[in-house]
Amino acid sequence: MKKVTSFCISCTLLVSIFLLFKNTNLVLESVIKSIHLWKNNIVPSLFPFFILSHIMIEYGFIEVFKEILKPLTSLFKVNPNASFVLAMSILSGSPSNAKYTKELYKKGLLSKREAEKVLTFTYFSSPLFILGTLALTYLNHFKLGLLILTCHYLSNFFIALLFRKYSNEEYTDKKIHLKQAFYHMYQIQKEKSIAVVIVKSIKEALDVMLLILGSVTFIFIITALLHDFLPTNGYLNETSKGILEMTQGLQAVSILSIPPFHKGMLSVMLLSFGGLSIYIQIISILADTDLNTLPFLIARILHAAFAGCLFLLFYEFTM
Repeated sequence: MKKVTSFCISCTLLVSIFLLFKNTNLVLESVIKSIHLWKNNIVPSLFPFFILSHIMIEYGFIEVFKEILKPLTSLFKVNPNASFVLAMSILSGSPSNAKYTKELYKKGLLSKREAEKVLTFTYFSSPLFILGTLALTYLNHFKLGLLILTCHYLSNFFIALLFRKYSNEEYTDKKIHLKQAFYHMYQIQKEKSIAVVIVKSIKEALDVMLLILGSVTFIFIITALLHDFLPTNGYLNETSKGILEMTQGLQAVSILSIPPFHKGMLSVMLLSFGGLSIYIQIISILADTDLNTLPFLIARILHAAFAGCLFLLFYEFTM
């Protein structure tokens, strides 16, 4: 079996090298597009959050978050420390959830099974991306964008309920201890220099941003080569783009000559699946851990299905 796998990988690499030399201009164009997307969309939306979140983790803000969101984490049967990942991921979008989860896992604040469970339901697209880029720039329909955001977020909470029993840990303390949390946070802050924490946070954020750039560029090149080698059109073409890289797919769907309902349905499903680009980014961020990313991938397929069902259910009542 290993020999067959090795042979397939070798053949794939040889074909890829041939296609790279055969389509040099196409590859260069894909690299430029990926850098443009990274520079203009990903860096502004994620880089500040990465720095801020790392500072907050180092300075013990998790203690406060876990008390405030304890009713929600209790409902999902998840470690209260995961509330920080949930809150920050909603604000900043994926793949930030992988970065926050890894940091908590490495600090021993989440067990292996808990970290894998948290990854399944903390994948969110940034609300700024959905209501700004998707709704206004791509679809030119703010109300449709608002419905997509609602379905995307609600369906993720179904994922959380579905994966409740993935880890066996029980958390019986449901009482909120805010005063105690602030005291613990103060004790943590006393022992750390803000200058050292800021420098470390910037370095961590830069490392992750470069990993994201590499994975986005790789997916852009593969997408371009596939569509040049296997030309398709219509639904299949745009959907396959979205399966590989979400932003490309959403942009392509928005210019299709189809009714708003179909655009919305395809958009919310592609958005909730996230694309293989996001999956590769998650793998890259977690590469130095032993966390299993398969549950995350399964959750994204379910997420897309749930989001599509909710969109179908709510569309008639809201549009």
